[in-house]
Parts: sequence; structure tokens; C-alpha cells
Amino acid sequence: MPLAWLAHLPGDAARLASKIIDYGHKGQGCFASDATLAADLGIHRVTVNGYMRLLEALEDSHAMTTVTTGRATRTRRLRPLRRDQRGIPTERYICVSNFARNNLTGNRFKVYAYASFCADTKTEFRNTQAGEKCGITGTDTVRLIVRGLEAEGWLTRSQDGGGRHGARYDVHRAPHPDPATPPAPETATVPHPDPATQNTTLGTHPSEQAREVAGGSARRATPVVARGPVENSAAGTFEQAVAAPESASPEPPTKPTITISATAYRVLRHLPLKLSAAQYALASKAIETAVAGVGGDVERIADRVHRHLAGQDVGDPYGWLISRGLRKSPCPAPQCEDGRTWPTGADCPTCHERYADRRGTPLIFRDRATAIYNVTWTCSGCESPGTGEPPVDETCDDCHQAAKAIKAALTEYHLPAEFENGLCLPDRWRCAEDGCGHTTEGARPEHGRCWRCAPKHKRRERTHRRWQNGGTQ
Repeated sequence: MPLAWLAHLPGDAARLASKIIDYGHKGQGCFASDATLAADLGIHRVTVNGYMRLLEALEDSHAMTTVTTGRATRTRRLRPLRRDQRGIPTERYICVSNFARNNLTGNRFKVYAYASFCADTKTEFRNTQAGEKCGITGTDTVRLIVRGLEAEGWLTRSQDGGGRHGARYDVHRAPHPDPATPPAPETATVPHPDPATQNTTLGTHPSEQAREVAGGSARRATPVVARGPVENSAAGTFEQAVAAPESASPEPPTKPTITISATAYRVLRHLPLKLSAAQYALASKAIETAVAGVGGDVERIADRVHRHLAGQDVGDPYGWLISRGLRKSPCPAPQCEDGRTWPTGADCPTCHERYADRRGTPLIFRDRATAIYNVTWTCSGCESPGTGEPPVDETCDDCHQAAKAIKAALTEYHLPAEFENGLCLPDRWRCAEDGCGHTTEGARPEHGRCWRCAPKHKRRERTHRRWQNGGTQ
């Protein structure tokens, strides 16, 4: 895969591109489905589909081509390395093992791939150059990733860096144990006899001791004649030796095995949360959805859950995981994690601006706002409440605009001024029923009730007249 792609692709997208190149060896194209690629890389199928869009847009949509056959089978081809007339590559490229690609994710894969390139070209590894080539901002992030890869055995430092010189690493296809640490010797565990139950030893006379006779690959003790009744000391030792392996053997499981996805396992494996089998299945789906929302970065979701769990007493593990553990901060920035930019750890500029706006906005409004008056008034035309100083005619702006429109109509059609009342807005009145206050346009009825309260008012009137007439209508 070209080295220049590392700076433009996320870590898992670079893994996907390398996988497609391996499947489509010698220009045959990759026939694997999204589900197959997701299972090989340990990510969600939706995430693979999103990364496919990134690969299609790479290099102005010239890096990958997708062809669909009549059987709805997609064939994906990534462009080969650019070569000269002699067949020698003219651009830098990386080469990693399949095991490393399937186990290293995110930025860890990108740093490992760049270290592999430095080892193949026999150049020095510098954190600043690694950050530029891998598209990682901040040398501290690269330094921490390199330390983790060294601790896990993916890299072995062969030359220390400092000054004008960078470090050199030996890159391993799989985690390699540290040769400076000798392996622990394998020792057989023998149960020690209990002094309180130790059998009485025989005498020191040769005739009272057991003689061992070599017979093939086994040893047997010849019987001897003792002075008194002697317990067989080998019986207790044999029972202890047999009981030790039996107790160390694993017991058969009493509960069925819980199966979750690899993505959910990487997030939940270090959490002190105990969930039921059904909750594990639901939590696995929620984690995969959260991982798909951040572009397949499992380390980001794992860091978010561990950060939210720090210093909290969780009573309901599943409820906490869904409502709090996987919840993202309300910042609209895609790389923001609780005010920090992932994965550099720098302050989020969007959160900083929002915080400054929350503190500065009230001061700006305080300077520009008009004075608040305690006097309130009601428009004489539409009876709408108003704030501030009441106008001279106690008419709101809407009524003023309506009056101007009426005068303009009279002027346009050359009508006399007495027609102004006919062109006025319809009368508006409030319902006289207690607790209603509904405003209605049009002629006001004699009882003064709106259409909602008029039936109730009429029923009360009939009841009152019936009572006055002695029970008759």
C-alpha cells in the first residue's frame, strides 16, 4: 500500500485498503463482501461501508474502482504501485503482516506500518516525521503509541535516539518476547507433607529401611519386617499427589457461554461490570452503534467508557452503560470528547468558543438591551398586551399598519373618508365567561360568550328559568 495514504485515511480505513490489496493480488480484484472484510478486521459492517466511501474519494476518486457484475457481486480494485520502465516502484510503500493488520487498530496500526517502512528502508524513526506521515497531530501521541508497541513486543529498539539521530526499531510480524528477559524455569509443584500428620519414621537399622529396586522405568519398595505396626507412609503421599491435580482441573461450566462481538469485548473486557446474557447482547449492539458513529475507532469508545466510569458508583451497569458510559458530549465537533480533541488530547476549540459565548453573551445583551419598564398597556384596537411606554393613541404597531393599509386603499379607489369604518378590521372581544378569556372576531352577542361557552350559558339560563317557574319550563 502507498505510504502517502496513511496521512489521509483513518487507521482502520488503512487496514481495509491493505486487506483489499491482498485479496486482489495481481490485479484480479477483491470479491469479498463487506461482512467478510468486517469479520476479518474485527469491525462492524456499517463501518466498512463508510470506509469504502473514503477509499472511493481518495486521490480525486482515482484510487479505487468498483464494478458490479450481473450477480450483484462487487469487485473492488485499488490502483497498483507506480513503477518505472524497469518495474521498480517509484513511490514509497508499506508492507505489514496479516497478523499485525488484524490485531492492531486505529493509530497503532499506522505507527506500526511507518515503523515497518523505516525498518525496511533502514532509516531512523523520528516521532515528528511519524506524526506527519501518519496524519497524527502531536508527538506525544506517537511517543505513547510507540511505547505501547514496545511493551507488547511488536517493536524492539535496536538504537536509542537523541540529538540529531533518531531511534531504530526491529519490527516483528507478531508480538515478540523480550530477549533480555529470560523465561521462567518450569518447576514441578510437589505438595509438602503436613508435620502434624507426618508418619513415624522407621529405625536407622538397615533391616528396618525399605530397599528400592530398579525395575524398568518404575520403582517398587521391597517389603521389610518392622518391630511394630508401622503405617504406610506412601499411602498419604499418593493420596495428596492425586488430589492436587484433581483439584486443579477446571470444573465444567454451570452456565451457558456468553457470545459477544469482538468490538464489544474490546470495550468491556477491563470494566468491572456484571451483566446478564440478554444485557450483554443489547450492550454489544449499542457499542457497535457507538463505534460506527466515530468511524470505527474502538479505542475511542473504550477510552470514553473508562473515563466516564472513573470515580462513579454504578448501581445498574447496563443502564449506566447506555445512558452515561456511551453518551457523547453535546459538542458538535466530531473529534470532541468531553472538551478534549481525540486523539491528541488538546482543548476543543469549539467547546472553548461556546464557553466564551456563554460568559460573554449576557454582557453584550446587557449593554445593548433597552430599559425594562414596569408599565404595561393594552391595545385599544386588538386588546393585545404591550410592554414599555404606552403610545399616545394606545394602539399597537399591527393596528397602525392596518390603518395605513386602509387609508392607502381609500386613496387608490378614491373613496370618501366615511368608508373607513367599513374597511376597518373586524371587532375583537373577549368572552365574559369566568376562566375563559377567549378572544373572538366579529359581532358580539348579547350574552357575551364565545362559541365554546355559549351552550353552557344557555343551559344555566334554562335551569334558572325552570327554578323560577316552580319546576316547569
